[in-house]
Amino acid sequence: MPVLYNLLRILLQLFLLIIFGKYLEDVVSFPFLAAAYFFSLLLAWSLVRLRLRGAFSFFLLLLWPWLIRLFVIAFQQISPSFLQISFDMSFYFTLLPVYLFSLLTWLSLTHRRFGRYEVLVNGIILFVLFRSQGNYRVSLVPEPFWLAVFALVFLFLELLVLYLAVARERSLLKRGRDVLRETIPFLLVLLPMLFFMLLPLWREYEEGSVAGGGGLLKSSLFRFDFSEYIKLETEISMSDDLVLMFRKEGPAERLLLRRYVLSGYEDGQGFYRHDKDKSNPPDKVPTRYTEYEDPAFRNREKVNQELFLVNIDPAAFISLNYPVNVQPVYNWDDSSFVRIYRTEALVNTRPIREIDPSVFMAEGDREHYTYRGSNDAIEEMAREITENIPGSLLKTAAIERYFHENYFYSLKPGVAPDGDQLSWFLEETKKGYCSYFAFSMALMCRSIGIPARVAVGFWVDPDVSVLNFYPVRADQAHAWVEVYFEEYGWMEFDPTSSTMYPGEQYPFAGFTIDEFSSLIEEILDNELIAENLAEPVDNADRNSESGAVGEQILRFFRVYWPFLVASVYISVLLFYHKLYRILYFLQKPVRRKAGHIYRELRHLLSFERKPYRETVSDYALRLKKNYGVSFPELTSLYLKSLYSQEFSQDDLSEMKKLRQRIIEEYRHILSPLRRILHFFLPFVRNL
Repeated sequence: MPVLYNLLRILLQLFLLIIFGKYLEDVVSFPFLAAAYFFSLLLAWSLVRLRLRGAFSFFLLLLWPWLIRLFVIAFQQISPSFLQISFDMSFYFTLLPVYLFSLLTWLSLTHRRFGRYEVLVNGIILFVLFRSQGNYRVSLVPEPFWLAVFALVFLFLELLVLYLAVARERSLLKRGRDVLRETIPFLLVLLPMLFFMLLPLWREYEEGSVAGGGGLLKSSLFRFDFSEYIKLETEISMSDDLVLMFRKEGPAERLLLRRYVLSGYEDGQGFYRHDKDKSNPPDKVPTRYTEYEDPAFRNREKVNQELFLVNIDPAAFISLNYPVNVQPVYNWDDSSFVRIYRTEALVNTRPIREIDPSVFMAEGDREHYTYRGSNDAIEEMAREITENIPGSLLKTAAIERYFHENYFYSLKPGVAPDGDQLSWFLEETKKGYCSYFAFSMALMCRSIGIPARVAVGFWVDPDVSVLNFYPVRADQAHAWVEVYFEEYGWMEFDPTSSTMYPGEQYPFAGFTIDEFSSLIEEILDNELIAENLAEPVDNADRNSESGAVGEQILRFFRVYWPFLVASVYISVLLFYHKLYRILYFLQKPVRRKAGHIYRELRHLLSFERKPYRETVSDYALRLKKNYGVSFPELTSLYLKSLYSQEFSQDDLSEMKKLRQRIIEEYRHILSPLRRILHFFLPFVRNL
């Protein structure tokens, strides 16, 4: 029984055991689970060594956990009663993985052909266990990146075990070098293929995670962040994980921390980040103190903010509307925060009803910010709501008030029969979450000529603060509308209804001081250490330039990664297929050159497998008999180069002529399609 094959099998089972342990950690200690697993493994191996009948062995596999439990009960008078209760709790929850792994091990050891089916069973188990990890909340591992790494390593081991299992069925793994010979080509092709497969799967995971992040948050490789395009989900869920701590000094009646603005819109796609949105406002925290242009809008006052990021992309720039400067801050050792920075924003402090702005915007921008797609019903509804209402500001306020008074908040908007979620929300169900309200109001404003865009970020409860610190959780992710008015800039409107749909509960949990008091204490204890990050200007500029170059490289990989992966894959294959030819030109001794010619042609004809016990001469004769290949002549010269004292340049020249002849014969043996398959899938035999 090949040791490598069984070690890899056990490694796969340990991967699954760890996941079981994560699920059961509240009721079963991992040492108990591991001890039960290794005992079941030992029992399965012992039953195979004892050569007991199949039915009797199967019966013992089912019986042994209960025998141990009876043993514990028999000594109940010696052991404290609570020990039995604790054992019983762990015992019953451990039965499933123990039975599963012991049975798989026993079947794999007794039936050679079961190896490939065990791989399938392992994959099904992993799929079932990971079903709960497809949304925003990743509980089995600390970050989505490690979930992806775990799945990649598991898949790699699965395919490797499958390959070894098939090779084991055919009795190919008699010696260690046979394992390497059968496995290395497989690995060279498998690794780029796995990478090629993982990227689209990760992209699908990111998109699917948005529904679990309140329809707004998605999983990035290392943290969480807002999605750059928003679509209307049929149902969402929310996490109450702490995302950041926020502190402010200055007036601000409405606390809406903005991450992105989304001004692009397409039917069927929804709102997304347009190129116009990626510079104003900024989306990344700079490496040094940076000032932004003061738009000199009316009725705005400066508000100082400090943001302490906990569980969001460290580069994410979040601020009240309008930021005018940002100051990165040195973080202290062993900090609970991934990034700290200070920023000033110009916040509108005058009630909207007290101003009388007009709308003016350059024609090109106006066309962009008033594009509404092809939904004429939205314009009809907007005109009906704003009929006989003068001025853009009052019309905008009327639309906002209409949603407050006539619609409901719901995490389950439902599925539109025709797929048009927005019309289903507006005309039928009248229930949805913040994105539905923001989409609808922005499009209504646009339909009557008022420039509008969607903003995403966090809603901060002004009534929940301690020492002017505000905790911000994932379930406070929010979308609202920004409407442009001349001399006043982009002003915020929040159309989301505060009335829950009948039968649904309010989804936001309350805060307690104990939840974040330790973080506030940590900030206050280290406040003197958290000095401004003041890098020299030249260093900052260099960092900025390198960051821009890095951004361009990353963008290039995002766009062209399929071509890059395909190029790497083909390059690896070319190197693999031409390795012996390369070595031929690098070597000078004629005997070594002869060996490389022979190995090159052996590799070329590898579609016909050579069993371990077959001699090279018999293998050559079989190729001659089955395919008419001139391989016996080449083999004779190869053996002469190994064992004869006389091997000349003329013999090498004869081998080179035979090489050309065998290559021509190979082209007649295999059709073009089979030759292509043999090139791209060299580890698959008998194509």
